[in-house]
Amino acid sequence: MRLVDSKRIGMRASAKQYCESAAPPTARAYNRPATEAKRLNVSVRTLATWLAEKRIPCRKIGRTVLIDPAESDAALERFRVGPATEPKRRAGRITNG
Repeated sequence: MRLVDSKRIGMRASAKQYCESAAPPTARAYNRPATEAKRLNVSVRTLATWLAEKRIPCRKIGRTVLIDPAESDAALERFRVGPATEPKRRAGRITNG
């Protein structure tokens, strides 16, 4: 990050040091709904339902809806269901035979 002369803009020395040591922000890749639906292998309508139900977080800038793939993966992981197992047998059940 390039700075102009700190005395000219009235910055304190500590603020100048902070600006010089701060790492530049990393760019995050956002997808539009059609791209995200294709990535998740669901229809756009299903994705729109999930967005309306707030199952997947999104950002709106004007009319544009943007979805962070990492956030959508994390949100869907909460709804993942484990594999089916054998049903438990009830104790004390009488069987014929």
